Order: sequence, then C-alpha cells, then structure tokens
Amino acid sequence: MERFKKWIGRTLKDPRRQYGNILYCLDIILFIVLCTIMTKRDATYANMVDYGTANRAWISRFFDMPNGIPTDDTFRRVLERIDPKQLGKFLRQWMKHCIGRRAVVSVDGKTIRGSASATEKGKHIVSAFIKRNHLTLGDICVSAKSNEITAVPQLIDELALFGLRGSIITADAMSCQKAIVEKIAGKGADYVIGLKGNQESLHEDVKLYWDTFSRTLPCKEERDMEHGRYERRTYRLLTEEDDGDRLSWLCQKRQWKNLRGIGMAERAFTDADGKHRETRYFITSLTQLDEFAMAVREHWGIENNLHWTLDVVFREDSSLVKKENAPHNLNIFRKTALFLLKAVDIKNCSLDRKMYRASMSTDFLEQFLFNGKIFSEK
Repeated sequence: MERFKKWIGRTLKDPRRQYGNILYCLDIILFIVLCTIMTKRDATYANMVDYGTANRAWISRFFDMPNGIPTDDTFRRVLERIDPKQLGKFLRQWMKHCIGRRAVVSVDGKTIRGSASATEKGKHIVSAFIKRNHLTLGDICVSAKSNEITAVPQLIDELALFGLRGSIITADAMSCQKAIVEKIAGKGADYVIGLKGNQESLHEDVKLYWDTFSRTLPCKEERDMEHGRYERRTYRLLTEEDDGDRLSWLCQKRQWKNLRGIGMAERAFTDADGKHRETRYFITSLTQLDEFAMAVREHWGIENNLHWTLDVVFREDSSLVKKENAPHNLNIFRKTALFLLKAVDIKNCSLDRKMYRASMSTDFLEQFLFNGKIFSEK
C-alpha cells in the first residue's frame, strides 16, 4: 500500500485545483474506485460512496480519513478530469514484469456503447491485451472505429516502454497497413496480422494461392467440444524457408517489412443452427506453424477474455457515464480489476463469484489487492 501511495505522487497529477481546501486525497479516491469495481458488477459513483461507507473501518487501516468518505460528486469530478495516460501508467507500472518472454500481444478495439450521447459517438478504446494472464498493457481512446489505423502506431510506441522485443503483435485486418507493420518490426517484435479486402491485390493473390494449393502443405489441427458445440480449427503456413523461397511468387512481399510467411486459419463448427465454416488469411513474420497457430488462437481470445468480460461481467456497455475522460478511466480500472482477479487462481471460483465473495469479505479481497507475486518491487 505504501508503494500505491508513493507511485500516485510520482506518476499522477491531481486534476483538482491546488489551492483552497482539498478534503479527500487522490490515493483514497482511486483506491475506493478500484475496490468498488472489483466487487460490483455495475459500479456507479453512488456505489463508490456506498462501498466506502460500508468499509470505512477497513479503508482507514491504510489511509488517514479525517473527512470521511468522498462524495459521489468528488468521484465524478476526479474521473472526468484525470489524464487516462497517466492513470494507465500508474495502474500498470507494477505489472510490467508479468509480460513474460515471447508474449502474444493482441491489439483490437471496442466501443463503449453507453458512453454515446445525442451529439457524440461512443468512446472507442483500442487495447493491447495479453490473453495468457489477462493483462492490458496499454490503450488509446479514439472517436470512431475507423480511427484505429492512426491509433495503433501510437499504441505500439507506448508499448515499447514495456520492451516489445521478442513479442508477437497480433491485429485484425484494419491494421494491415505497411506503416503499422514497419512500426512493429522496428520495435524488434514479430507480427501476425489479418488480411482482407482493404489490401485488395495482396488479399486476392493470397486467397488464390490457398484455394489452389492449401491441401499440399502440412497443417496443425485442434478440436474442441464445449457447451454443445463441436469445433475444429486448422492452421497452415507457407514461409520463405519452405524448400527455398516459396514466397517468390508474391510480388508485394518486399513492400511489407519482415514478411516471411502467409497463413491460413480455417474454423469449422457445428451448433444448433447447423454447420458453419470460416476461413481467414494472414501475413506474418513468423516461420513456425505451431507458433503461428498459437498467435492466431490467442488473438481470437481477446473477444471472449477481454471485450465479452467487460460487457457481461463488468456491464461496461450499460454504464451511463459519458462526460470527458470518465468512460476511458473507468475502462482502465475495469481492465486492471480483471487482471488482479484473474491473477489468483481459486478452485471452482469464477470471476463473477470472486467479485461476489470479495464484496462480502475484505479479507478475501486482500488476496487480489496485495498479491505479492504480481507486483514489481521497483
């Protein structure tokens, strides 16, 4: 907790006026926000006041509270005005050592629907997420999904602070841009990026190749049976190392930095509505089929492990918070809560159940807040 307080002073600038009488310290406000989100599915400003009031004796173990619990207006003003970049840096600075070697960092965007108003579209957050440990390394807020193209290079620059060398960056077809690929390669990272019609000529050439020759290459196959749905996933990869340069036919190859392979992932599944099949194509700097398959699989996981969880467990899209920086800041807190809650493995205890039990017991909550295995000493 002392490091929590120390890093607030070192990392965050209090957005409130610095004259007059400030009744509530910034560290108390942020601590209560985090605890509320870790224990309440639909955290509101009023919920933050209620949580602080109900657990005042426990919170006072860590903070001096001569003025009691902050009001809902105080929580609102701070979350609307605090800089999301500073907040993200503060909340993630302990966790950077959890990235691990050869991490797969998935880049994708999500719109917070509840943040839309009559005059403005909802906030669109582009996040960099590691599925392996549910860690969000960084995010950028843009005005619309189409702006992801300009946001991704900025996000990659921010991620470089964590040391991207040796990591694998995955992204969907919107990020299939020469400038983004060059940016990733310049940071010493590998990439697996979806390929669709926005790169029409390249997409057509790759699709034609796989339609003609896909069965002649080795494949990796995975099968799953979950929730009454049978699923089979097949991966294939053609690289410049296969029998010499088997990519010599791809005339656009030199235009894409470090492009060493083209991949295909086929997903076939059967559910109550019948049989379904979808095929996706990729450009990549990887040359190993197993590594390519792992990267594609982990990128698919961002929808279920991050976006779905934010919507269903934390009820992000139901939030009516709209003003200024508050939607983005609450999104950062939710992703931090997800990481902390997932970092402690408790048998037969789902994420939703962890939150429920943490709401009833501060001793249970402390397992996640003060987990010495995940916080850096620096």
